[in-house]
Amino acid sequence: MTPAWWGLCETNDFSLPQCIEAVLGFANLHMMLSPLHELVVIGITPDKTEFLFPACSSESAAEASHDGQYDLLGRMNDMVRRRAFEVVNESHAHTTTVVLAGAVIKALCYYLRRCRELNPTKREEGESSDGDLIESGESSEKVSGRLLIIKAADDNPSQYLSLMNAVFTAQKLKIPIDSCVLPLSPPVESALGKMLDRNTTQKQTRHSSLFQQAADLTGGIYLHIPRAGGLLQYLLSVFLPSLSLRHRLLLPDISSSGLSKGVDFRAACFCHRRLIDLGYVCSMSGENSGKHILKRKSDDSVDDRAWKKKREDAVDDRAWKIMQTMGYRPGQGLGVNAQGVVEPIALSKQKGRRGLGLVEQSGSAVYTPGVLYKSTDPQLVWSDGIDSASADGDKIWCWEASNDDAVKRNGAHASLQHLLLSPLDPKSLGPAISSMDNQIQFCSGHLVREMLTYKNQLDHVEKRTVTECHERSNPYELIKKGIFLNRAAMKLANMDAVLHGLFTNAENKESILYFADVCAGPGGFSEYILWRRCNAVSLGSESNLEDHEDGDIANHSEASKDDPCILRVPQLAAKGFGLTLKGDCDFRTMDFLAGPSEAFLPHYGLDGDGDITKWANLSSFASLIGRSTGGLGVHILLADGGFDVSGKENLQEVQSKRIYLCQCLCALITLRPGGHFLTKLFDVLTEFSAGLIFLMGQVFEEVMIVKPVTSRPANSERYLVCKNLLSPASHMAGCLPAPRQKPTSEISSTNTNFKQKWKRPGQGRNPGSGAHTVPVADDKEYGLLDLEKTGAVGQLIRHFLAVNEALGSVDQSSAGDAKQDILRLCTPEALAEAEQYQEFLRQSNEEMIVDQCIALSKLLAFIHDPRLSEPRQIEVKKSCMAKWKMGTRERGPVPWPIMSANHSAVIHEILGDKERLTSLNPVPVQYRPNLREERCTSGHLARIDYLFGSHIVLVTGSPATTACSAAAERMLIYSRGERSSIYCTIDGDRWENFDQPTQSLRLPPGTLLWGQPTYEYNQKNGSRRRALMVFDIACVYGHDCRFLPYRERMKLAQRMADVVNFPGMRSSVRVPELRRLKDFPEYVSSLPLLPCKDCSGGNVQMHKYDDGMAFRPDSVLLVNHLAEPWSEEVSRTTGRIYYVKGDFGETTFDIPSDQQFTFVQTRFIVVPWKAQSSYRQVSVNELVEKIKWFRGKSDEGFDY
Repeated sequence: MTPAWWGLCETNDFSLPQCIEAVLGFANLHMMLSPLHELVVIGITPDKTEFLFPACSSESAAEASHDGQYDLLGRMNDMVRRRAFEVVNESHAHTTTVVLAGAVIKALCYYLRRCRELNPTKREEGESSDGDLIESGESSEKVSGRLLIIKAADDNPSQYLSLMNAVFTAQKLKIPIDSCVLPLSPPVESALGKMLDRNTTQKQTRHSSLFQQAADLTGGIYLHIPRAGGLLQYLLSVFLPSLSLRHRLLLPDISSSGLSKGVDFRAACFCHRRLIDLGYVCSMSGENSGKHILKRKSDDSVDDRAWKKKREDAVDDRAWKIMQTMGYRPGQGLGVNAQGVVEPIALSKQKGRRGLGLVEQSGSAVYTPGVLYKSTDPQLVWSDGIDSASADGDKIWCWEASNDDAVKRNGAHASLQHLLLSPLDPKSLGPAISSMDNQIQFCSGHLVREMLTYKNQLDHVEKRTVTECHERSNPYELIKKGIFLNRAAMKLANMDAVLHGLFTNAENKESILYFADVCAGPGGFSEYILWRRCNAVSLGSESNLEDHEDGDIANHSEASKDDPCILRVPQLAAKGFGLTLKGDCDFRTMDFLAGPSEAFLPHYGLDGDGDITKWANLSSFASLIGRSTGGLGVHILLADGGFDVSGKENLQEVQSKRIYLCQCLCALITLRPGGHFLTKLFDVLTEFSAGLIFLMGQVFEEVMIVKPVTSRPANSERYLVCKNLLSPASHMAGCLPAPRQKPTSEISSTNTNFKQKWKRPGQGRNPGSGAHTVPVADDKEYGLLDLEKTGAVGQLIRHFLAVNEALGSVDQSSAGDAKQDILRLCTPEALAEAEQYQEFLRQSNEEMIVDQCIALSKLLAFIHDPRLSEPRQIEVKKSCMAKWKMGTRERGPVPWPIMSANHSAVIHEILGDKERLTSLNPVPVQYRPNLREERCTSGHLARIDYLFGSHIVLVTGSPATTACSAAAERMLIYSRGERSSIYCTIDGDRWENFDQPTQSLRLPPGTLLWGQPTYEYNQKNGSRRRALMVFDIACVYGHDCRFLPYRERMKLAQRMADVVNFPGMRSSVRVPELRRLKDFPEYVSSLPLLPCKDCSGGNVQMHKYDDGMAFRPDSVLLVNHLAEPWSEEVSRTTGRIYYVKGDFGETTFDIPSDQQFTFVQTRFIVVPWKAQSSYRQVSVNELVEKIKWFRGKSDEGFDY
């Protein structure tokens, strides 16, 4: 109750008396909730702190009584009003701050006194003292308390220490401290302001960091209300509920107040409110308190030029100001006799624990503090200007195995047997490589030794130091990860742009791009592909949505109303499969923000560990992809395998060769003809790596080694790109079945008839999360290798499988110095004869090593001199992002394109679903599900001539049961994606969680559709699972579909279902086929009679899917999607749908857009499959008979 502050901020809307009345309303309701409730009201002014209620023992209680009012409440109200008036009138202070710490301490003391009075204890010898009781909280075990502070004035810095002590006491007593801050703002000019401090009128009630911390430490609620006039409502709805109900409260969004949210725990000086950082020290001693900035005296005799020079050399001005306060004079030391050090203290060069027992390796040049190593070759030493940095700095080396057009036309070489070297051949074996110094067959020995020497300098430098110097020395370092999960995604974006969309344009933009991502957790590659392929604007335009302003995005939905064709391009055009190790290297699909994670499925193979080196896992992965793509395979396979090689950095190539091999093997198994392959490599100096690339080049049109600018120049990382798989087959090659027992190195050249006779725990079942699939019995029908049809590709797969198994045997059997290893994949003569290939490999190695040596030299220079920096980073980042069409927005909670936490304009328009909003608005009337459908009666059949050409037939499955064992109804379903939840509403008034037992829907975020949960059955074993049937769709992945024609909307719904459905999952998304009413009788008669576990009366009519599932028809929906008098027919010559106006009117292929119904205009007529007891309601049989009767009397329609 600060008179000066209230007088300065008082308005017609809110004043101090109104604030007191709101507090009394809250206090009255609190007292009425229970006869055991007690209340104490304390008023605080700049002069003192007083109890307003209850009265002191020396004061007489108020005698006033009001008719119809509880006497205790009447006395409390009168006393608080009277005492508040007296306390305010007695205050004459002009200050605008109060000391709240004293009031908090008084309140805690009152609480302890009441606890002792309500729970009296007898003090015996040896019992704990009062102080001990306070510490343990035993005295308040049966009495609970809460402390509410209603604050209008600003904080007083001097109360920090005492207030925090009081907060810690409240924390031990388990008393939550609630704080309600009023948003009072004084006018800019005020007459009263002239009496106050000159800065007072520029203040407003800000967030109180002190009470934010107090609420957080004690478990209370801190709220800065956005409107003071609603104080009573906030008090009743936020602070009145008991502590047990607080976890259910949905607190107001404090960001609406215009101030930042969250508790600010940053270290700050509590007297000046400055954040404490390097070079700033606050002194609270003596008369200098609050005077942390001192002006230089005018009579100083210090030379101005010398002073300015010192100031220019300073690291921070604040440091010089601190020196001044300690009596510093230029040219003199500190101290009474100026005996301090005059020269600046040198920067410390100590790095971590170096020097404490460090033992350098003998015989090798290692980094020594203070000594900068430089190569004797001046071309390998960094200097300013020697390393160029631009968006065009990518390096690409290309090689084609043969320019023979016949090879390309036939698909691949007829046989590769003359090139392959068996893993049991003595020529393929040799002593394991322990040093890279002699690996000079494909590179200059001088360059290899210089590179290794440079690398050795880093062996004894802390990783933290190396990383920090990478960030300072690499001109491309600021590119980082952008809006994606990690830097790997930006590397793929870099290479995709440099190679002119080789990966994201591997399939036309209106079809689904199938891709595989192996050894690539947490999934940056996949997130990029999903981002680039699943957002309409990024598919065919020169700009991306993230470059637009928020206002442009908000108007996106409005634009679609004016131009219904704006979103005709399918939004979901990618579907991915992942294989990686479980554990720390696993995919983090929940963190996919830039693309829909529902279009990606992690798979872990038959062994369930995701190990790509296991034959069974490769075979299982091939089966999954075969089932999902109809046996065709994926368009692209991306691999990014690697592991920690700490202590053996120079042998990274040798350590990683099995991963190299298996990633190439996986690509040959799963790619379709014409597919592309990308994998990460390191050094390519050994015969094994050279032979691997050479053999891959035999079955691909072209191979490339790429060093993108996003790959740090100081490391050996590079990427192998294999373009256009050459295969005589028309489908993916597949994999040989994994043997039941430990295989030998010799593998039969013919297919085996191996069938799995045993079942692992959990095999054939789906995990509860729906995050990935487990191989099912049907998998063995897909992805099997046919050596006769696949030619050279099949031969190479068989060879790689044998080598992989042999490598596994070598790792387990060999040990010690005599360890034998597989050193070659192909004959040495084949490599020696391939002169163009050797030149390609030597050129790429030598050019890359030269650049790497210069980068390593630069890195060492930056380690040696911490003052060095790279000035080109910002400009290089801008040019690279512009070239790659990536935009400059960093990853955040809601960047566009849509993320799981971001919601589109159309969703906000219909449901009011904004960021951080947990509740959904009722559905507008025109969207209500119960208004979209009506029961079919004899009156509808009387107009069969109108229904015949204007309505589409949808056949629906039998409804699933809900958690309450009731049949599921047709409903609106809204998805926030995997990160949140899926909600549904039947009546449109209330949204509920989509509660379907054992059904885990995969719907992209920002999707709003009308559908029904149904059952479907496995045709082989009769097992039942749930499916969501979609009848109409308003929004897909945040894109507005409401104004598209119905057939276009259902086409997008089918695209969504194709993308999110994976084999072996517990539930699926189904879109019923659109059928003409004219052809419906033939469809009904063609349905087969099959057994159904939910029907006890024998076989029933079932609709069969191509994937082996079936459903039992339950009803038919007649969809009215055209305005009268339009109808539609199918051209006999072209097969296209054309439209007829009236019985014998005009015909056209392009109907006016306003004659096709939008989402809210489309209506459905429900026809049950079996006759119901309802009067006048017809069944499917009656509808079929009526169609036959009318078809016999009508013409076949017009034709072009």
